[in-house]
Amino acid sequence: MNENELKNEEGNEFLEFFSRKGKRIGIVVLVALIAATALTFILPKEYRSQGIVFPANNNSVESIVDNPTVGYDLEADRLMQLLQSDAMFDSVQRHFHLADYFELDTAEPDWRDVLHLDYLKIVKFERTQYMSIVISAQTKKPELSAAIVNFIIDISDGMRNNLYKRNQLAAYRSVEKNTSRKKTSSIPSKSWWRTSGQSSRSTLW
Repeated sequence: MNENELKNEEGNEFLEFFSRKGKRIGIVVLVALIAATALTFILPKEYRSQGIVFPANNNSVESIVDNPTVGYDLEADRLMQLLQSDAMFDSVQRHFHLADYFELDTAEPDWRDVLHLDYLKIVKFERTQYMSIVISAQTKKPELSAAIVNFIIDISDGMRNNLYKRNQLAAYRSVEKNTSRKKTSSIPSKSWWRTSGQSSRSTLW
């Protein structure tokens, strides 16, 4: 059997198989198309909005000299922690009344845990290889998705500045406390002066 005869035989087998099974295949394809179309209309549409933020550079001279990218890397980590913090979650859910959006019963004892899980499903934070962070929100309303992303971007700067100020104030108070302790320990107590004076007089006698 030559090559042409082999190809003709394979073609005939395919046509024979399709003629026998073609009706079933056509029915399966048609049912799949109908099901996909029905799901498109039945399932609620969701709209996704995205925003990209770049963290502020670290002003540490040592960090810049050692590695020019380490400042951005550290700031990106800090910004991710801030975006994923409970403080950010509380701000977003209060501002947009997400408990009402998800139709949660606030009388239930675990409503906050359920709300947090639902929040994590619609709000995502992803760090890219370029040290930027992608903020995305996906809800049933396009306006709400865009508003959540813009709100997070707007308040992240203020929350970061407040965090830096609190850290600086805590560091200043710690240094001030340690300095005052050193000053106190270097001054002799009054009882030591009295004991020293008495001992001097007894020596003179």
